[in-house]
Amino acid sequence: MLRDTMAAVFHADGQRGPAAATLGIHRNTLRDRLTRIERLTERSLADADDRAELWFALRLEEIAGDS
Repeated sequence: MLRDTMAAVFHADGQRGPAAATLGIHRNTLRDRLTRIERLTERSLADADDRAELWFALRLEEIAGDS
């Protein structure tokens, strides 16, 4: 669930409204999930380096899954 949330946010270029709509959840639910992701990963989505690291981790997982 959290992986899908991050992917939706990245695919929506960080726009939370469209990401929430894609996931079929309320914006507040999305906000809560993103807060949980930040807490679990000890990364901040407000920090560009942290966002890049999370995006790269998702891409590596996608690439590894394609093999």
